[in-house]
Amino acid sequence: MALHNFTLALPDATAETEGLEDALFIAGCSDALVYFNGTSVYLEFDRESDSLNKAITTAIRDVEGAGFKAQLETVSS
Repeated sequence: MALHNFTLALPDATAETEGLEDALFIAGCSDALVYFNGTSVYLEFDRESDSLNKAITTAIRDVEGAGFKAQLETVSS
């Protein structure tokens, strides 16, 4: 499996969203770094998968499982 690096934006979350990091970790996003730019929230993933498409799809599913919307922001690999 290859390691894929990409960033998702969470448009309905802010730095003030209570329990954000815990909810994402429990939902399976332990391979992502949560970072903030102003009030915007981003997740930078390093996800192992057979394909980039599968890595992104499963990451979005995990974020949505935590109760947040996710939008693909950037792809590095």
